[in-house]
Amino acid sequence: MQSVIARLCVDVQFRQSFLGEAEKSLEQYDLTAAELENIKALDMEAVQDYALSLLGKKSALLKKWLPSTFSYLESTLSPERVRRILRKYSLDAIAEGDEIGGEWVRGESARLAEYFRELIAAGEIESPYFAELLEFEALTFSMELDPEVSQVATNFAAESKKVELSLTEEFQQNFTPIMGTHVRIREFRFEVAALIEALEKKEPVPELAEVPTWVLFFKIPNSVKAAAHTINLPLKELLELCDGKMSVQDVVSLIGVRYAEASG
Repeated sequence: MQSVIARLCVDVQFRQSFLGEAEKSLEQYDLTAAELENIKALDMEAVQDYALSLLGKKSALLKKWLPSTFSYLESTLSPERVRRILRKYSLDAIAEGDEIGGEWVRGESARLAEYFRELIAAGEIESPYFAELLEFEALTFSMELDPEVSQVATNFAAESKKVELSLTEEFQQNFTPIMGTHVRIREFRFEVAALIEALEKKEPVPELAEVPTWVLFFKIPNSVKAAAHTINLPLKELLELCDGKMSVQDVVSLIGVRYAEASG
């Protein structure tokens, strides 16, 4: 019953089918006779009013999760096309969900990102900018939601306050730095930060050269936010060498040799 009522609220075609032939439209659902009668007795005018309200609230929530992704989508597609994409997502999410609420709702941002990836793979959204924005914001938001990432960030900050780092020879030989799970590095095909800045300022989407760009994502300790900064290639390679096995001296030596060879 819950799935049927939810679908009536988000699927215009299903709602129209129900108004025309209620029993036929509900054949696919395993309903008891009592449940069937209860659904047929619904105040459909109230359902329609609620549907309009629900669509507006749901759209606002989805856009809050992936603001730049949606801004770009709305700047490149027609309003009707964007509405169709959201309606289809809402219908698919209900059809595939085992429950409404709880853990199912907490995982909705990941399902939304996967839905967009499917549209990209099917060629329904062709812009490479859109794919890059999606991955940037999906990673940021998933780090903000992950309680384990938050705990690691908090623990890291607490332990850092207890330790005084001194770059003595002994320290460089014995200390083995490690990049915690509250930190991620991702490569992008474009300078995503410039694109996001333009979208936030509501400026025209800039033409971006296809140049490898590395972004460092990290969870801010004792905060719900995750931050992201563009980094250069030497820093990216240095951080990736921090695996908890190599000493500071080993890491610095390897980077030094690498770039000495490159410059030579």
